[in-house]
Amino acid sequence: MENYLEKWNPLEIISMNAEENYRKLAISSTKQQIRNILKSYVGYYDPFCELLQNAMDATDRMAHIVKNEYRKKLKIYIDLSENSIYVADNGIGFEKEQFRAFLSPNISYKTDGHTRGNKGVGTTYLAYGFCKMQMYTKTPFFKQYAEINNAKKWIDDKTGDVDMPFVECKDGEDKAFPFDQGTSFKLFFKDENGNKIKDLAWIGVNTAESWNYVLLTNTPLGHLTIDGSDSKVFYDLCVKDIRGKTTRIENNHAEFFYPHMFMKHTSINIEDVIAWQKAEIEKGRDGTNIPQRFNKKLGLYRFFQTNDIIKLAERSKTLSSDEIQMLEDYNIMAYGFFCNSVDRWSDINEKFIKARKGANCVSYGLQLATDHMIQGSALQIPLTSSIGHQKQSQVIVHFEGAEPDLGRKGFQPELKVLSEKISTMIVSLGLSGWKRLLSADGKYNRRDNDAKQLHDYIREIENHEQENPLLIKNQVFFLPTKKISMTSTPISEQDVVVLFNQLLAGGVIRSIELMAASTFVKYDGVFRIRVLEPMENHYFNEISNPLGVEPEAIIESGIQTAPGFLEYKFSFDALIQDFDNEDKHPKDLGLVVVWTMGKGRWKERFQTISYLLPDYRDRRPYHGITHEMFDSMSSNQRVFYCIVLEELIEYLNDPNKYYDEFGGQYSED
Repeated sequence: MENYLEKWNPLEIISMNAEENYRKLAISSTKQQIRNILKSYVGYYDPFCELLQNAMDATDRMAHIVKNEYRKKLKIYIDLSENSIYVADNGIGFEKEQFRAFLSPNISYKTDGHTRGNKGVGTTYLAYGFCKMQMYTKTPFFKQYAEINNAKKWIDDKTGDVDMPFVECKDGEDKAFPFDQGTSFKLFFKDENGNKIKDLAWIGVNTAESWNYVLLTNTPLGHLTIDGSDSKVFYDLCVKDIRGKTTRIENNHAEFFYPHMFMKHTSINIEDVIAWQKAEIEKGRDGTNIPQRFNKKLGLYRFFQTNDIIKLAERSKTLSSDEIQMLEDYNIMAYGFFCNSVDRWSDINEKFIKARKGANCVSYGLQLATDHMIQGSALQIPLTSSIGHQKQSQVIVHFEGAEPDLGRKGFQPELKVLSEKISTMIVSLGLSGWKRLLSADGKYNRRDNDAKQLHDYIREIENHEQENPLLIKNQVFFLPTKKISMTSTPISEQDVVVLFNQLLAGGVIRSIELMAASTFVKYDGVFRIRVLEPMENHYFNEISNPLGVEPEAIIESGIQTAPGFLEYKFSFDALIQDFDNEDKHPKDLGLVVVWTMGKGRWKERFQTISYLLPDYRDRRPYHGITHEMFDSMSSNQRVFYCIVLEELIEYLNDPNKYYDEFGGQYSED
């Protein structure tokens, strides 16, 4: 196996032995050509994109040649302390002459139609746009380890004092390279003086889990699946933070992470709703009364195939015949996401990705794509009406076989215009019409806001609470015994009160504060919702916190609701009689606590969903709430929350048994 032992000039067009004037002219011309390439790359993630695109292309070409049980694999190492990126692949690798020439502008070996790019400028950008790049390739017939230093310094130099960079051979092999064949690149963003061209720690992301989200939403590693395709690429990701702590993700699949995937329990696919409606109509039933399991979501989404976009075009009548033809010529497909508030983007970036505020790793807008990867920065969706929907929407438009400009900056003008029209149709006709399925914007539900105007009695209770607080400072009380003090199931309303208070004191229910046991003639008490730190105590975990809210839920520490009335009953059915007699009114109540729902009389008046069932778990607004009650006499509006202690305990003891026994009782089918 032969190795190079000498250094070489990657810009072989510039002869070192040429006549001086010609050589200066050639250097100046080549520098300007490379500068133009570098200027075309303006995105923060461009170096990641080029490294990962080249690596994935190499595995694609290898798979096309081998056609056996070959498994495409990448290794990615982000070192924030060193400010470097390392990407290795088990792809086709470079042969001797290819390795010598591939850094030159406009040199590309992607000629077989099975690659994501073919302009031959990416590696030039990597080599001459940064401080240092190390390269290693290994094939059955050739291997070489080399590096190029200070190429950017030479490009930026206008005095002629900086020597032209050469590729220098390194002794030995790349010890980090984990494959029998393939290529690795390591890119350094800090020069020998410690100056940073790019600070990888700027976005505030420092773990493999968080960087994984960043790469899958901003680089070709996030292979777009709009057409149902599969990258068949797997990768290991290792991240070393600035303090030297290392985190890893192994054998992950290269697949785009769509916005709805950050809110998988609180987003709904419109196709599922349409399928339900069609099934209802086929059964001769009303398809307009959407079940509660599809309502109060934070986001909704849909994938649009070419025919779906053509149907939207027929409705909007905004595309010309030539543009409709382009839909078919480029086999254009799209993805659309619409959320209930612009705040959801902050939630994704700061809560899930854990990026610094303002980093905007994932955001709204129109994203163009080709070859199953996004290209360039997001554009504005040009809505002329409902302009506020611009910031609630993300649309990805994918062209098959389109070629963006250098540096991923954009597509041909006619494709850009067409994509803008498509994005407008998707938001206006394909998504926003379903916004009734979304939860109201804001920190509180509307009913909770209305409850803030409770009558004078509640204000008296608040004043009493402030002037006469109940404090227990002794640290020995309420130590966990892992047992409920009650020894038998409730048989009366008083038992319900005792059991409920024990569940509050024991931390089984963590969001409810009892402000008073009322002497008011109608109701049993006054409560409010308060979320106390640490916040992780309120988030759902199947084993350790089964009564928590989904991680996607928007909760903050502090008081969540104004005080409201609380009512205890042994059976919910018994409350129906109070409503019928007008002794109590549903809209006065904020929370009802019962042992059992009863024999079913409640179904005559209320539609009920159980947060204990998987279909509705994402709807739970606060820790420990088990049910939500909708008054069918007032247009199925939610009137109050409910805690059914029998079902809560059954669920904690055996969730599967609960699903079997109570799933049908709350079915909307």
